[in-house]
Amino acid sequence: MGTDQQGESTPESEAAEEADWALATAEKLQARGDLDGARTWFRRAAEHLMDAGLDDRALAVAKQVAALSELPPAPTTPPPPVTAAPPPVPESPVPESPVPESPVPAPLPPPAAPVAQALEAPALFVVAPPPPSTRAWSSAPSGASPAAALTLPVVHVHVTYDPARAAAAEAVAALLVALPLFADLSPERVRSLARESVVVPLHAGSDLPLPSTGDASAPAPLWVITEGHAQLTVAGIPVGGLLGPGDFVGELSAYFESGCLYRAEGRGEGRALCVAPTVVQALARQYEGVRAALEEVAWERSFAALGHASSLLAGIDPALRAALYARFEPVQLGPGEALLSEGEAAGWVWLIAAGSVERYGGALGARVQRAGAGAAVGVASAWDDSPSGASVRTRRTTLAARVRADAFRAMTAEAPGLKAARSRADVW
Repeated sequence: MGTDQQGESTPESEAAEEADWALATAEKLQARGDLDGARTWFRRAAEHLMDAGLDDRALAVAKQVAALSELPPAPTTPPPPVTAAPPPVPESPVPESPVPESPVPAPLPPPAAPVAQALEAPALFVVAPPPPSTRAWSSAPSGASPAAALTLPVVHVHVTYDPARAAAAEAVAALLVALPLFADLSPERVRSLARESVVVPLHAGSDLPLPSTGDASAPAPLWVITEGHAQLTVAGIPVGGLLGPGDFVGELSAYFESGCLYRAEGRGEGRALCVAPTVVQALARQYEGVRAALEEVAWERSFAALGHASSLLAGIDPALRAALYARFEPVQLGPGEALLSEGEAAGWVWLIAAGSVERYGGALGARVQRAGAGAAVGVASAWDDSPSGASVRTRRTTLAARVRADAFRAMTAEAPGLKAARSRADVW
């Protein structure tokens, strides 16, 4: 029985002893070539190490399990082809027109595994999607973006339970405990999160799917990098530093249900944890640390990107654009807050960094228009200090930059290029 430094038995010391025993068993099975058995005992060892509070050792064991999962199966030698027996010789020859017998075809070798399947074989227990999911992805319209495919409705698809997912969750949990975003979660909640998430490959030069600018009708997942790196960019301009293990992206969609002004490009081979938006929102409600981390990162990135991606400032020289954007004040608005009221002159001009707004009333009648990240509100009214023809309110929590209407009118004299922006569909 395990003991602590004073020689007394504790749950942690017993878990550590169980882990050592499980590791020894796994190594013996691995030496014999029984990889399935070795993986099972390595997973048990990782679980005992987590119970003992030895997270670093658990992470190391999880990587051993991942390495075992990468080993290709032992090659199998196809059976030798069976030679067909020669046709019997007829006793009485001589048919008038002999018909030559067609040769017996040689047996075909077994089909090789598809190349795509071999390339997608995950290293960290990434469970390949079952065939129904594959059909759902392939039903995306031609030319649809990966982000659109994530939100396509799936009809008549029955998803069965895959026991391999439960085994994979233990290895994922060993990685999650070391990530700052989930530092407040209990070990049991980390295991639950691992079961609810999926690890996907991260490829150099490929983008993580993020919803584009405008109003995002369906939120996309949060991506937590566990291996490799990614860079956020707007029109080729880097936003922030290089993202690495422990960093995340997609908070604007998963938490704020907003489109993104930037893209996230992989800068090396790696892996990322895909967390569903509803899981992200539940964690933000339950854990203050998760909510604060999501809001802090969203604030920093969205306002850094807005200066390069705002529809109002798009046609301005970059140097002048930066000077004009510096005069805007960043704010956070709750759902339903009024930005513009019909019949009143705009007091502010707003640039939407994240979230969504709704325009209604006036000549729109029963119609409602929506806009999201990148849009501008109050421009038409503030331009000549005239009453607004419609009202605008926020649909959900929204990040916006604002400047007073009189200060905006002074900007139009400095930057004549602002006039061209008035014709854009998302400049109200």
